Amino acid sequence: MGYSRVYGVAEKAIELITLLLYTKCWLDFSAILWQLSGINGMNYFSPLIFKSLGVTGTDTGLFATGIYGVVKSVSATISMLFLVDRIGRKTLLLSSCGIMSFSLFFVGAYVKITHPDGFTQQINSGAIAAIAFIYIYSIGYASAFGGIPYILLSEAAPLNVRTVSATLGASMQWFMNLVITKATPYMISSIGYGTFFFFGSCVVCGGIYIFIWAPETKGVSLEHMAAAFGHDDVVAITEIAAKAKNEHFALPRM
Repeated sequence: MGYSRVYGVAEKAIELITLLLYTKCWLDFSAILWQLSGINGMNYFSPLIFKSLGVTGTDTGLFATGIYGVVKSVSATISMLFLVDRIGRKTLLLSSCGIMSFSLFFVGAYVKITHPDGFTQQINSGAIAAIAFIYIYSIGYASAFGGIPYILLSEAAPLNVRTVSATLGASMQWFMNLVITKATPYMISSIGYGTFFFFGSCVVCGGIYIFIWAPETKGVSLEHMAAAFGHDDVVAITEIAAKAKNEHFALPRM
């Protein structure tokens, strides 16, 4: 009897550890891709980025940065209020990856071809298009990655490992935030247009990862989230066992 109980406890512990590691790896990789979109580099160094596109003058750069922030905030609000539970998390994330990667590749190609120096007094049509794609990039990010990763951090892990898994995922996200924030100014000064190509390539990889491995959690209750990740639905199994037990005791005695 004692050995059976110890075996049962050990089996449950192994199951929880496996589930935690699987969910932690999924959330950690999601957090890494989240930051490798380059959004925080854009947020923190947007005046420098707009200058690299040919925007001159402190006031003009700050104005362009202000518009960037407003566009991102409005897009995130509309998406989180009206789209995330209708269209679905995965669909929004894939659409966001397509918008962001195309925008980043366009901006990178513009910088490579024209070599803007930030001192030219007149902005040409190509620079205007590049700036517009920076705003489109922010819309693409805010409509999905601006809020959905926070939702996934709170709902993706099954109930029995949710607290630990969400905490570790958030920690990884902030660690990658620090890495990207420190690296972005050096990337802009050293590889220039390659910065946009790098982040765009990371977004493409993220889109492939989401398409193949990320489950759709729209409409899935927190209690049944494990099934969305391919694990046993503990709640459903418990409910079936309880129902079978009740039916057994409800049988008439002979």
